[in-house]
Amino acid sequence: TTTTQTYGNPTIPAGASATIVLTPNSSTATHLTLGDTWTLGSGASLLIDLSAGNAALFSNPPLTGWLLPGVSVKDSSGLTGPATVVAGQVVRYVPPILTSSSNDPNVEFSSLNSSYPGGTLTWTNGGLLSTRAVHRLILDTTVTGGTIDMGAASNVLTLSSGEIQFLGSNNLSLTGGQLGAANSAVSLSTAGTNILTLSSPISSGSGSLTITGTANVILNSANTFTGGLTLNGGNLKQGIASALGSANGTLTLHAGSLDLNGLATGFGTLTGSGGTLTSATPATLTLGNNNATGGNFAGTISGEIALSKTGSGTQTLASANTYARSTTVTEGTLRCSADQALGQGNLLVRGGTVDLQSFSANVAYVQLTSGTITGTSGVLTAPSYELVTGTLSARLGGGTATLARISSPYTNTVTLSG
Repeated sequence: TTTTQTYGNPTIPAGASATIVLTPNSSTATHLTLGDTWTLGSGASLLIDLSAGNAALFSNPPLTGWLLPGVSVKDSSGLTGPATVVAGQVVRYVPPILTSSSNDPNVEFSSLNSSYPGGTLTWTNGGLLSTRAVHRLILDTTVTGGTIDMGAASNVLTLSSGEIQFLGSNNLSLTGGQLGAANSAVSLSTAGTNILTLSSPISSGSGSLTITGTANVILNSANTFTGGLTLNGGNLKQGIASALGSANGTLTLHAGSLDLNGLATGFGTLTGSGGTLTSATPATLTLGNNNATGGNFAGTISGEIALSKTGSGTQTLASANTYARSTTVTEGTLRCSADQALGQGNLLVRGGTVDLQSFSANVAYVQLTSGTITGTSGVLTAPSYELVTGTLSARLGGGTATLARISSPYTNTVTLSG
């Protein structure tokens, strides 16, 4: 006998994870039918668990083509992989094995069970393959990790779907060539906690990179794409300087962590709903390059990061931050939308505006040499203040705080109000 249930169209909100588990009773098969419109928000994932066996998931009308990114199936073998549809039934897709000569824009290839002589798969077909295209590249390290080498830097891998998947239980390095044609959006989804090192440049021109999942990713090549970097999960590490794309681009951080790894980096805009920016060793993060309009960042900044605000735009920090090094403002506006948004280091205002609004900040030292510090009911607290020139219209706290200097004996002026 067969137990059959029918439901409507599944919708998974942005950033959420959902699982559909089909568990039959003894010899009774279970069939579940869903509608043909599957909606996954940004960063969402859906796991269809058929591992109990004697169970099947269908769509009505039957889905065609590739499923939405983020959908995976765990089948009766216990293996989990991307989902596809065969005769209306949702199953784990088993793609062709990636070889040294793989090249078909309508096929996705998997490194699972690929031959890795000496731990390296040289994807050049003996030097005959300089450009190649695949629908989607699945880097499956369930059996083995190692290195995939795409050869010369001029060798471009075009991704018809824009997608790369990384999963499995071993580490993997991808080197040589270029991932994604010029001006293309590249999406990397990951599973597990292993390490994927990307030493191949990613796209170029107006291209972009979006990362989702749970694994550890190291960007180990200089990247110039201007379309922005988005992190929706996992741990991303800047392996070398300029690995995170154009310094004028946008960094969007919704979940996961981005490790600057002691290296200076910059963006036009920082935005996003969560996640963490950090560095265990001193690193500088510059925001506002190219006079970007600015953004609102609700994640946290921690570790040994020094924050620098330049450009004419307004950058808003909407969470309490614990970064230990200085906050320097030279242009535009750095706005607080939470208490302690300015971290724990020195506050150096050398132009532009620090706008506390109604929020408070406790910092190591305040220096105003040009520009404005403003606020309403919040309190700016520091052990000492050096006020050389500019406008101060915020409440100062600190109890026994020392006012090191107001203006100079000559022509500079500090305007106090409030």
